[in-house]
Amino acid sequence: MTESIIPDDFDLEKARAKRSSTPDEKRKRCPECHNTSIIRKTSKPSTDRYEEGDWRCDICCAHFDEPLRGDPGA
Repeated sequence: MTESIIPDDFDLEKARAKRSSTPDEKRKRCPECHNTSIIRKTSKPSTDRYEEGDWRCDICCAHFDEPLRGDPGA
């Protein structure tokens, strides 16, 4: 049996609610909705539903080549 690297008292919901330690000016954002929940695509799937772009937003589902950087409210 392998031991878990996650402590028994780890609270995932508390960790998700915490503000990122990465400064806003360095965070990558969706150019459509400005959310930081973006994913870099790793490969072109073999499907007819493929959309162009190197990145995808988990919130608004936009596909784009370059994320925005920085705080959109600044």
